[in-house]
Amino acid sequence: MLSLRTFAASPPGTFDADPMPLLPRLSAAPGLATLATLATLATLATLAALASPGTARAAEPDCAAPGTPAARLICEHALLAMGNGRIRAQQQRLLQAGAIRQAEIDAFLARRDACTTVACLDTLFSQWNQRAARLRADRRAP
Repeated sequence: MLSLRTFAASPPGTFDADPMPLLPRLSAAPGLATLATLATLATLATLAALASPGTARAAEPDCAAPGTPAARLICEHALLAMGNGRIRAQQQRLLQAGAIRQAEIDAFLARRDACTTVACLDTLFSQWNQRAARLRADRRAP
């Protein structure tokens, strides 16, 4: 069973579920469906803009043909996929802010890709969330 501790380190309100599953229920209210679609497109555009083209290792697994056990697990488990995407966005923001270096992202990706179980990925994601929380606290400290 997948634990939710992966997301426990996140401040309230920072983890929002993907609005796409809501679209069928919102079809009776076209304005809300349009807003949900626009929010999803904006999120995808933001993630695409943050992607670093020079990264040697793929940050997002190719779910059409997952090449590693970790990629397969991320593609099969929605919580892992959302956590992976959120971590990638955090890493890019921290990289652009100069709080981390590309080498740290590459090391994280190597550790992620070495995982063969959900528990391994859950632990790794939890460790990243703790690291990101410390980095945010350090940046806010006077």
